[in-house]
Amino acid sequence: MLFTEERFEAFARQAETMIQAGRKWVDADEVGAALGMTPHESRLLVEHLESAGWATLLEGNEASVVKFKLTLQGFREIAKLRWPKWKRWIDKHEKLLTFVAGIVCTIAGALAIKFLDRTFWPVP
Repeated sequence: MLFTEERFEAFARQAETMIQAGRKWVDADEVGAALGMTPHESRLLVEHLESAGWATLLEGNEASVVKFKLTLQGFREIAKLRWPKWKRWIDKHEKLLTFVAGIVCTIAGALAIKFLDRTFWPVP
């Protein structure tokens, strides 16, 4: 299986749905099976969830069963997945957007000063 953002996001959303249904810990294989994934693919995606800080694995469970629960950060990040694409882009590129807004405001201020100079203080 190749890792794709779409599969990762679908897996995370499905896990959240199962947890919202009242389960504290969810089985990785069940989450993957609901999306048509193999157990191996499901376990790899759980490892990605854990490394991203979105999930915590159940300690001391059998090697054949991988159970996990979402962390607070996981719930927050999955909620962001429901945002429109433009809003997600802004969230990821906040510094760039701030930089561009600063440049636009600087240019607008310079143009306003030029306009006021010509209007109220004409050069003879």
